[in-house]
Amino acid sequence: MSVAAYLGERDRAERVAAEASRVDVAGAGQDVLRGDMRGLFDGTRRTSDRHRLPAARIVAAKVWTTIESGAPDPDGDKPVPRWGMYGYPRVPGTPRRGSPVAVPPECSDLNDEVDQLVEVISDWHIEDSGFPKPGLAVTLNQLAGKKAALDACIAQHPRGYQTQVVVRDFTKGGSTLSLPVRGVRWELAPGDGVQHILEAHSVEDQTISFWGTGSADPDRSIGVSFHDAPNILFQGPLFRSGPLPALPPGSPGNQAGLIEIGIPNPPPPIDVATINSVLPAVGTVLSTSPPVSVAAPAPTLTLSPAGTGDTAGTATFQLSGTVQLSGSPVGSVTIPFQFSVTFTITPSGDMNVTTRVCKVTATAPASLTTTAPEPLGSFFSLFAQTLAPMLTGRIFDFMQDSVLNPAILNAVAGAFGLTNLPAGVVVSMRRVMILLTGMSFSPALGAFGGLFSRLPPFP
Repeated sequence: MSVAAYLGERDRAERVAAEASRVDVAGAGQDVLRGDMRGLFDGTRRTSDRHRLPAARIVAAKVWTTIESGAPDPDGDKPVPRWGMYGYPRVPGTPRRGSPVAVPPECSDLNDEVDQLVEVISDWHIEDSGFPKPGLAVTLNQLAGKKAALDACIAQHPRGYQTQVVVRDFTKGGSTLSLPVRGVRWELAPGDGVQHILEAHSVEDQTISFWGTGSADPDRSIGVSFHDAPNILFQGPLFRSGPLPALPPGSPGNQAGLIEIGIPNPPPPIDVATINSVLPAVGTVLSTSPPVSVAAPAPTLTLSPAGTGDTAGTATFQLSGTVQLSGSPVGSVTIPFQFSVTFTITPSGDMNVTTRVCKVTATAPASLTTTAPEPLGSFFSLFAQTLAPMLTGRIFDFMQDSVLNPAILNAVAGAFGLTNLPAGVVVSMRRVMILLTGMSFSPALGAFGGLFSRLPPFP
């Protein structure tokens, strides 16, 4: 699940939690059991058994009015969506204990108990008579008690790590930032690429507060990232700290803990001719097994711009090459081939390697064909099943690490009149757009210990 999607669900869930906190769960349950559909809202009573299920539907729909979509129909039989611990959504199939921390660690057991009771109630059996299976009122009372205990536990435990976060939007009009900005605390393992969300919260009054501390577990690193509020245009991060042994002590007590983030005007697009000029030259041997040699004509990248403002467009890489194969019907042979793959270029959320500001992802399996005559054509087609994904991986690594990301970092530095950005300044990508003649991108820069004093005025 992407961070943007996760934060979007959290944003919706917090509104649900705020609305649900005003609901007398036990009282609502008793009203449903008695069939007091009208009495729920205007003080009158209706005791017919046939009104009990409509009553339950109305209660559910009224509680869920804060959700943009997914609310149950009071007059229909659509199932109520399943929600996770303490009012926060769970992605289908996600283990309960795999959910990001929504409460202090000291309250996690109570949190799990609340979550378990919510699951039990959501699956409560309705008998053929229209009555819920006996015991629902007791379970609703248990839920209300556990939730009250959880609220008390949360109130007793202050946040573990807190620091100042300043975000400034320098774009024309200063109108691209979506609030509230969200902070995410991560568990990281740079050696194997693991990155796991621990918790996420909104920045309030230029301050981020996490339940957990700034320390990392043994054999792990820790990091933080910051993001726009969920929106369709800017889905990439504002800042990624990268892996740290520990977060700097918080600001304002310690200047090193201050996080400053700046959003500049987008640099000029990177021209497709510039990208093509650094693609592998004819004669280059790629590190596949067996090795592939680049043949004429030279590799090219062609761009297909987005059809609408909220899609990024695609790029197609084409390569001609040769590969020497042994074991063919006529012995060792050199076979020519044509390779093509279409991909998207999107912001990277890589927390372990901050120089990876964008990533490429195939939109469909690569095409790998040959003009070799039979029986070599059939022999090559068998080998192509292995070569195509291998070649795709090599090309994507090259495009990300040797072409696109260096070009973006150089363009951002150049926009400030610099050859390289100062140490500690991290570039993140909020948005990438593919144009007919090049690639446009919207970056953000951030740093612990302050950003704006390290750079010339923002362009």
